Amino acid sequence: MGEKQAITNILYSTRDNPVDLNEDVDVVFAKDNEPGLRIVNGTVVRMINSGPGLESPIHRAMSIDCGIVIEVILELTLDSGESRIMKHGDISVQRATAHKWRNIKGGGTKLG
Repeated sequence: MGEKQAITNILYSTRDNPVDLNEDVDVVFAKDNEPGLRIVNGTVVRMINSGPGLESPIHRAMSIDCGIVIEVILELTLDSGESRIMKHGDISVQRATAHKWRNIKGGGTKLG
């Protein structure tokens, strides 16, 4: 992502809501399918690791996105111009809002 300045990993995905947990249907689906930005009526759990100073373009995912800051310090800016600094442990819930992220303090991307 972003000229190799960010890495995204899909940690888990489901095709339905509620999720069918019988006979590992959810695990098989997650293993066999690489989701796009969203799965209609399903879920995608994605981890993004961005390099220092990286700023995403303003974008909108037509889904409910929960962002949890693990290591870096990010600035979250909404299309209204409102912004927040987010640090380790902070959580944002994006309800199909247009927004962008900027890594204002953090190490380089970690590959392993």
